[in-house]
Amino acid sequence: GVEPSLSVLQRIQIKYIEDDEGIRKYFAAFHLLDDFPAAVIVDDFTGFFSERSCQLRYGNTRARDLALVRILALCQNAISHANAKLGTIGSCNLLLSDVHQGDNPRSLFIYKRWIGSIYTIQGKLCM
Repeated sequence: GVEPSLSVLQRIQIKYIEDDEGIRKYFAAFHLLDDFPAAVIVDDFTGFFSERSCQLRYGNTRARDLALVRILALCQNAISHANAKLGTIGSCNLLLSDVHQGDNPRSLFIYKRWIGSIYTIQGKLCM
């Protein structure tokens, strides 16, 4: 097991975000943080854009993709700002995960524009 009193665990902060609007608000205020994190991890990124409320708000796939691009641009801008402020004393990184079924995630073409490194993790197919 892992000792819960380890200092590295004390430095982990978890923010629960409900939807794409929550991501937008978080990164829009990112520059106001006193201390920038070493990493920001967003699990199931496109899941925030496929929820029912999001589908009702955007109406179609093109509008959803545009919202996804705008949020990615905001994320990258916030991380770039943090790294410029940190200079040589540290860095801030963005890690996004995406869950999908099938060959390629539908948003792969968007990710290739905004994300520096893309890794695909594929499990065994159960038959």
